[in-house]
Amino acid sequence: ILSGKFMTDFESYTQDQFPLRDHFRQLKAVFSYDVLHKLDNNGIYIADGYAAKMEYPLSEKSLNGAVTKFQKIYDLYLKDRCDNVLFAVVPDKGYYVAEEGGYLSMDYDRISETMAQLSWAQHIDIRDLLTAEDYYFTDTHWRQEKLIPVAQALGDAMGVPVRTEYEIEKAWWDFKGVYHGQAALPVPSEDLNWLTWEGMEDVTVYSHDSGTEVPLYNRDK
Repeated sequence: ILSGKFMTDFESYTQDQFPLRDHFRQLKAVFSYDVLHKLDNNGIYIADGYAAKMEYPLSEKSLNGAVTKFQKIYDLYLKDRCDNVLFAVVPDKGYYVAEEGGYLSMDYDRISETMAQLSWAQHIDIRDLLTAEDYYFTDTHWRQEKLIPVAQALGDAMGVPVRTEYEIEKAWWDFKGVYHGQAALPVPSEDLNWLTWEGMEDVTVYSHDSGTEVPLYNRDK
């Protein structure tokens, strides 16, 4: 109490537990969009049915910091030990929907130019292999079932064969991504799919958290 931590935590708690909180948030969001005609709510906007975050402007400091860190990792661990280093810049969803919707987005040409300073690494440009449809409507992530072209490009660059035949499993619940709550708008839920193949149940990965071998997918989650 004397430090003030209790009141700070209590304020956060009461905001989260406020009666009809989500309804009030949605009312505020709809008012901002439909009445005030604001382009975004909490930095989230809807363009062509896709919810995306306003990722602008590009942080030159963060970008240069990343290049410095990658260079340090290379000098410490990879130099004279690995002659096949590759990287790909993964664009956010706004790269594909922002301009047409009249929104601002990061300069990915600038990102690629800066990353090119890493002369010891080969750049795999995957931007033309993706479209907005490869992302979930309400989330930041890619849809597994849409990514075969990207996987093949990465596999070809690394000399790794990529399986192209899969079965699609669909989750029994409706998926609501991270932007669904942040936008506070009545955005519809969507299907969540993942890829499987014969023999996948025999594949395990090592979990450093538990120190055991676990299945590739945790269906309980």
